[in-house]
Amino acid sequence: MPNSCSPNIIQELTQCISDFQASIQGRNKADGVVSPSGSTILYLGGVRLTGKHIIVDLDDQNLFAYDGKKKIHEFHCASGDKKHPTAIKPSLHHIFRKHQKYRSRAYNAQMDYAMFFTNDGKAIHQSNAVSVTLTWSTKFSHPS
Repeated sequence: MPNSCSPNIIQELTQCISDFQASIQGRNKADGVVSPSGSTILYLGGVRLTGKHIIVDLDDQNLFAYDGKKKIHEFHCASGDKKHPTAIKPSLHHIFRKHQKYRSRAYNAQMDYAMFFTNDGKAIHQSNAVSVTLTWSTKFSHPS
């Protein structure tokens, strides 16, 4: 937080982030702290009130699927490795291509339920390397 900010602004922002962490992220111990990558700020700017969207928390390796403000799925996920890093700069992407069954030619790997969000082949997809956890409350359909 810049030193030029007044204590009231800092307290208000910290409270806003704490409220967000509790109500949207579902954290039991909301602390108002933003991660080094700025993921909470990304969440604050990324959660929409309507429509389906996905947020990936690279710090904690979790993926959250929302329909509006309602979280409908939460999964552990795995992001890139040293040879294939995942960008850590917060950014907004749109799914422009989806495949229920997909096999990567580049990696000779099955990537079912692939949702491509960059032209260079980055996609969210099913993996046997990560187990699905936590919420299975409703069936999530891919955004159209």
